[in-house]
Amino acid sequence: MLQDLEAANAFVVSLDAGRSWFRYHHLFADLLQLELRRAEPDQVTGLHRAAAGWLAGHGYPVEAVRHAQAAQDWGLAGRLLTDYWPGLYLDGQAAVIHELLAGFPAGQLVADAGLAAVAAGDELARGSLEAAEWHLALAERGSASVPEGRAGQAQLLVGIVRLLLAGQRGNRPVVAEEAGRLQAAAEAPEEAARPGLGEELRALALISLGSAEYWAARFEDAERYLDQGVALARRIGRPYLEFSGLVYAAAIAFYRSFALALERGRQAAELAEQHGWADDPAAGAASLTVGAVLASQGQLEEAEPWIQRAERTVRAEAEPAVALAMHHVRGILELARGRDTEALAAFQAADRLAGRLAEPNLIFHANR
Repeated sequence: MLQDLEAANAFVVSLDAGRSWFRYHHLFADLLQLELRRAEPDQVTGLHRAAAGWLAGHGYPVEAVRHAQAAQDWGLAGRLLTDYWPGLYLDGQAAVIHELLAGFPAGQLVADAGLAAVAAGDELARGSLEAAEWHLALAERGSASVPEGRAGQAQLLVGIVRLLLAGQRGNRPVVAEEAGRLQAAAEAPEEAARPGLGEELRALALISLGSAEYWAARFEDAERYLDQGVALARRIGRPYLEFSGLVYAAAIAFYRSFALALERGRQAAELAEQHGWADDPAAGAASLTVGAVLASQGQLEEAEPWIQRAERTVRAEAEPAVALAMHHVRGILELARGRDTEALAAFQAADRLAGRLAEPNLIFHANR
């Protein structure tokens, strides 16, 4: 029937080039859904469950979660989201994850340890470290009672969020500990059934270690970890991980080669623009590096828009270490312009943020 409609140019359905997928006009789709609810209302939930299972099995996890939510099968929806969250996060799909979480009842995010971990990651992405810590604590407590078949997945999610939170807090020992656990998880036999996840976890661990070593001013170790992580991210086709690694590789290059820092910073900024990550705090960090290089070279007017971009993107509550650096660069720029009052205010803001870090970092010492 659908093929007849398409052949008749009825404009209610169309086929893709391979003639394997139908695309419904949204008004026609609405009509069919209304007719289904009128004629066979008892079939709707089952059809949503069937769609969720088919989509999950064919590589469409986001759509699968949405159908499970439409069926109000919160257990299935939660399992699907927690299973696929690492891949979605590593694809830079923070906005999609937030939208999917909003489709759950609030109580479900508290009762399910896996969803609590995903909610913690979502709070991190949205800039609330305190809310992230609260959800992570729920996930840690709840993981003890997760059924045996799901315990490994819950522990993996908790470990990833711990790693991300420690990185944003500048807590190098915890980053090293959690990165080691992730690398061990990447080698675990149960991960072999999930293609690519082992290498993704390894790349995330390497880049996280590199960023932590950068903030501790251990540039040689940081560069080694980041080079390995970026190369692995490119090889496995994970541009978000590549982008994240390039941000810190650019920051390291600032202390060694302005030309290389500009190249890597602009590469990271271009990846962010290309993939829709321009509002990601890491994109702000890349812009900050470019602005810092230009300011150091005396190109004050060229530096200003890059620093402004960082100021629009970086949130102190989410990235205190990066925000500290941002205030420091703003202070240098204002000093170069002869605006002593503005420079002092920027340096004082940086000083206040230093108290939020687990360890002093290189920018704090530079301010001193």
